[in-house]
Amino acid sequence: MMEKIKIECRKFGITPDRIELIRDKSGITVVRIFCAEGRYIMKYFSALDQRREIENYKILRSLGIPTLDVIAIGESSILLEDIASETSQWRLGCESDLDNLSVARNLAEWYRVLHGRGRDYVKTYGRDMYDESDYFTLDGIEYVKYMTGTKDCPVWRELEAQFDDISYELKAFERTLTYNDFYYTNFAVKRSGDNAGALMFDYNLLGKGYVYSDIRNVVSSLSKRAGEEFISCYGGFDECERAVDEIVGQLVTMVFACRYKEEYGSFPAWSNNALDLLFNIIMNWNKRK
Repeated sequence: MMEKIKIECRKFGITPDRIELIRDKSGITVVRIFCAEGRYIMKYFSALDQRREIENYKILRSLGIPTLDVIAIGESSILLEDIASETSQWRLGCESDLDNLSVARNLAEWYRVLHGRGRDYVKTYGRDMYDESDYFTLDGIEYVKYMTGTKDCPVWRELEAQFDDISYELKAFERTLTYNDFYYTNFAVKRSGDNAGALMFDYNLLGKGYVYSDIRNVVSSLSKRAGEEFISCYGGFDECERAVDEIVGQLVTMVFACRYKEEYGSFPAWSNNALDLLFNIIMNWNKRK
């Protein structure tokens, strides 16, 4: 793999003094490159389907949505600034940022720009874009039943009876660009001050979706007060999206959790309460309507 990384460096016109492996997983290799010009991060995509992140960087930059500085883009790799360097205007997010009101405000601004500018793009070019809600299917329900050993649980019959109505509402929601992968390890904060800015990076799950799916994804990770600050600064959202997302979002979470179990042998920690929550929401769906 390192030979391929060196070939990419030559294509970008840099000569590395040292290459440090950061991560090599799921067809994506991430390295830190030390050279006379400075320090860079390279993401090399050996898996063809993961190369969508390269195109996603191009989309965001074309729409004027803030990203990390892109040094160079190739067919199979992308060269980025290293925000772990002291010379970068950014720093990596940390767990304490999940309770930082200033960070919440700045993230709300980034998401507002993403969603605002993404609507027209998705209307014109988004037909074949990745959409997490596509996993809300009867096959998805069967998959979760099987993987969780809950196929005899009567609550599934409630969901299947309501499936067509939920799907009808889901399809009616306006789509825009959505980030889909919020956590503090995936955002950067400007070093220069409390209100200087924040942005998300790592765009391999960027796609189209309805606004509230992103809002839920963010707020579920932030502290209560930071989540309230995020929503206050972001502005309004469609309450119908929130109601439908309570079921759709939890089922999609379980689909991904089951896929994780197939690959790694156990359910991820982030799915610990998702199934119980899904069951409770399904049972209350008719009352809410």
